Amino acid sequence: MLLLPLLIGVFIISTANGQITSSYSNNSNINTTAFTLTISSPHLQNQTFSVTMPLNFTIDWTEYPSFTFPIPPAPKLYGYYAYAIDNYPEVLVSPNQSSSDIIGYSNFLVNPAFLCSLNISNLANGYHKIVITASLYGDENLFFSASSSPVQFFVQNPTLTPTPTILPQSLTIAVIVVAVLVVIVSLLLYLRHRKTANLKPRSFPTMWCTHPLSLVKKV
Repeated sequence: MLLLPLLIGVFIISTANGQITSSYSNNSNINTTAFTLTISSPHLQNQTFSVTMPLNFTIDWTEYPSFTFPIPPAPKLYGYYAYAIDNYPEVLVSPNQSSSDIIGYSNFLVNPAFLCSLNISNLANGYHKIVITASLYGDENLFFSASSSPVQFFVQNPTLTPTPTILPQSLTIAVIVVAVLVVIVSLLLYLRHRKTANLKPRSFPTMWCTHPLSLVKKV
């Protein structure tokens, strides 16, 4: 049977020491479930980040279903953890392994810790918000799910300026040499054309004239 999350109680415990701590519970005697969420980064509203932002938080499941006499076999518990920025879809995150991990019933990790670096270079400069969600499942049954209050942060990514293209020195020299060769070849072709034109015999226009003898009157 699918057990839907019940009424959630939320209260802020502390915002000191660079952390935001809040607790969530379902306020029910059936499958009583509760956890405490501590966010270390971003830990203050309106923090400014550029290109990347560290996401660091821990969850302590203070209460979760236990099955002393698994008849029939009790469901296997597992947590589902995700974050969402603005209206983007949720992104699933996995806890980091630590020597301080506490394993509960059916190898359930009671105190998962998360530390990762988020790429925010594609976010527009300005204010954004991040929400963390923690859910507890037993096999396919959802026992409990809750989301944190939005934590607002500010993005100030650097403005990219176009970089002028600088040709390598060897390429620059090659371009100059080619240009000089083109000029020399053009000049040689021009002089050769001039010389060929001077060697050709000149043609004069045909002129018709009357011989002076034709004007002498015969006696």
